[in-house]
Amino acid sequence: MVSAGVAVALLVGKALTSSAGSNGAPDGRLLLSSRCPVVVSMGQSDACVHELQSLLARAGGELDIDGAFGPATQMRVVVFQLRSGLTANGSVDERTKRALYENEGKPLDTWTPERVTRRIREVFTEDPERAVGIADCASYLDPLYTLPNANATRNWGVFQLYDGTLRKLGGTREQALDPDWNIRAAHRLWALTHDFSAWKACDRAYRAGSKGDKGTKGDKGAMGTKGS
Repeated sequence: MVSAGVAVALLVGKALTSSAGSNGAPDGRLLLSSRCPVVVSMGQSDACVHELQSLLARAGGELDIDGAFGPATQMRVVVFQLRSGLTANGSVDERTKRALYENEGKPLDTWTPERVTRRIREVFTEDPERAVGIADCASYLDPLYTLPNANATRNWGVFQLYDGTLRKLGGTREQALDPDWNIRAAHRLWALTHDFSAWKACDRAYRAGSKGDKGTKGDKGAMGTKGS
């Protein structure tokens, strides 16, 4: 016969096993388990990153779920953190992990490139095709595109508006991720000089008949000037 103590131990073990998710982590939350580092960050490539990307996709993010933490994944992390009231640094700490698991909305949902293109043409009536070309060069027409600068600032959204430019325009990072606000703000910058000098690199590339060496999505440096 099985003793009472052994029976209890077997029942507890069975309960713990059944509560684990398919990935073997308690409650199925792999990122919070001992199998993942305390902070998941750029350059990591494993099942923990795959889990992270799956959670970002569930939150509405458009990204490859390939288990490799590159610039595209970091961009989505930054935006998720910003919209969740967390420190937007692109590193996935415990607070970010818990927020991802607890999230029930679509904070990473945004406009398609086609919708962005239509809106740019509506706003930049003076030179619509050139404006679309500048935005495509700067962000691939991705409203949630964000890149860091060497001085700890960032460029945000469709027209890659620099933090300093946002302050001058009376805007915020959150507003810069709103494609309609970003496009209208970029038009305000254009109206100051009636040209695209605020995006010098992209403007040169457009005039040369090229979008520049953009590389793969999520792996491109900022094309505009610091003020773009």
